[in-house]
Amino acid sequence: MITEKQKVVLSAINEYIEKEKIAPTVRELCDILRLSSTATMHGYINRLEEHKYITKKKGSPRSLKILKMYD
Repeated sequence: MITEKQKVVLSAINEYIEKEKIAPTVRELCDILRLSSTATMHGYINRLEEHKYITKKKGSPRSLKILKMYD
């Protein structure tokens, strides 16, 4: 189970991909969600990946892929 904030991040990733047809960067997600800390965003992304909601390639800024939406 993921937190409400993680659901917000997952939804933002999904909306960005649907609109732009490409995954957002960490900085773009920070801008969308009005976060100043990329470290915080990396934390959300890492936890979503641990829970198998998304996948990403290390070192590739636009590699986020949604595996499933929240339950």
